[in-house]
Amino acid sequence: MTETVTPLLDALDGLETTLRAHVQSSATTDALYQCERLRLAIKNSHEEGTRFAAFTIGRRLAHADPPIDEPTAQAHEALRQKLIAAGVRL
Repeated sequence: MTETVTPLLDALDGLETTLRAHVQSSATTDALYQCERLRLAIKNSHEEGTRFAAFTIGRRLAHADPPIDEPTAQAHEALRQKLIAAGVRL
């Protein structure tokens, strides 16, 4: 379990770091809130909660105004790839 959870949480930490450095907007604030929810879902092995929070993060970032920067987009994609590798259906 730890070998699956640790890379996910590391990738989530990376996304949160880039979001905090980004210009704050309602989209980035909502995405940070969903990151907290995703962290809880991952730690509790809650598959539906993980999928929902991950989906919502992606949706908020896709419609962010101002648009997210490249480091944030890369961090989000890294998290998505880790989730997919862990077997989460997005």
